[in-house]
Amino acid sequence: GGQPSYEVTLYENICTHFCSILACLSAEHYNILEVVLFRNLFNDDIYCSLLAQDIFSFLARWGPSELCYKHVNLLTQLIITLPNTNSHHTLHIQLLLNRLIAFLTPTQQK
Repeated sequence: GGQPSYEVTLYENICTHFCSILACLSAEHYNILEVVLFRNLFNDDIYCSLLAQDIFSFLARWGPSELCYKHVNLLTQLIITLPNTNSHHTLHIQLLLNRLIAFLTPTQQK
């Protein structure tokens, strides 16, 4: 009893614990979280960017669909304004967009 069905990686452990803490954030701190997530999405460190993507996905999954829709629109605008469409930053945004779109309602996906 109590044994995980598979070995949890350090990254999964950190991400899971971080998301559980974020789920308890009050609304007044949410704007700060968004700023931190967007900054880290563009971080050159792959783990910072990946963690930001995973947290965005967590918020999209468990938050209101309007929030996910807002993030999809912001990320779409960012891609349009990026000067280099072949950069790793653009790839990170595209990967995140693909993940977030799955959480939109059918009406929002149109």
